Amino acid sequence: MPRAGDDVLMLNPDETDGLSDFRAALEAQGGGMRSPLFQWMYRNHDALLEMLSEVRPNWQRVTAVLSERGFTGPDGRPLRRETVRKLWLRVRRRHGRAQAGTEPRFVAKPVTGAPAVVTKQTTPESSNADEVLARFRAKIDERSGRKP
Repeated sequence: MPRAGDDVLMLNPDETDGLSDFRAALEAQGGGMRSPLFQWMYRNHDALLEMLSEVRPNWQRVTAVLSERGFTGPDGRPLRRETVRKLWLRVRRRHGRAQAGTEPRFVAKPVTGAPAVVTKQTTPESSNADEVLARFRAKIDERSGRKP
């Protein structure tokens, strides 16, 4: 098993053998593939967008129709209204990025060091907590109209 930093030898980088095994692994339970409902919404994005733009969607009814068509939530659980609504928003966002050609790239950014922390000191160094609290209370009293 290769470890981090080890070179991995590939026989032929253009070889496509094993892609069916790779897809099967992705589609397996807990894999990285999108849910069937996500895929359906994505494929039908334009038609759905047109329908959902004409009338404000009743997500409870939309969820019922999708459930009747056989769609389920993760692990076969029933769909929930809020889940379907949020999934539609994710589909729209993903579709928009794909159309704009700005699909996210998952590239780790190098860490160059700890970020600089800049603090702004608002009171003189010689003041202590009691003085700060007294000034704060005086300001509150002044703003509220109380007399000292």
